[in-house]
Amino acid sequence: MSLITDIITTAKAQGMSQKTLCLRTGVPESTLSRAKKSGNCDLKTIERLLSGINSKVSITPDDSYADKMNSDNPFGLEFKL
Repeated sequence: MSLITDIITTAKAQGMSQKTLCLRTGVPESTLSRAKKSGNCDLKTIERLLSGINSKVSITPDDSYADKMNSDNPFGLEFKL
């Protein structure tokens, strides 16, 4: 499932149609339809749609990446003498 599909599913669970979600957020229905079909959408549109379901975007670093960068050998290089 895509993020757009998840947003629409959540809106439906909150009793909102796609049209209501679009009216509430100011996102044109054509934009939502295009995003559903293509799977692509700009971040600003996603933020607006999420605001309509009382949610927001949160970016969390990948723990494995953070662990690697904090290690003594973050790039996994091996040296043989």
